[in-house]
Amino acid sequence: MPMPTGIDAEDYSARLEPYQRPHLEALRDLSRRVAPHAREVLKWNQPTYVLDDNTTLWML
Repeated sequence: MPMPTGIDAEDYSARLEPYQRPHLEALRDLSRRVAPHAREVLKWNQPTYVLDDNTTLWML
């Protein structure tokens, strides 16, 4: 799904179909527990977890 520029991960989640959202939220919760120090950003229109030096940990 093409995403407009300037949106964040919350906007990304809000644009998903209702049946998709619970799965993404479960992955986001797991990601926050595993790496609470990581930031969630959008890269290549995907929720991505990065460290302070912009090292990508993983994408959802």
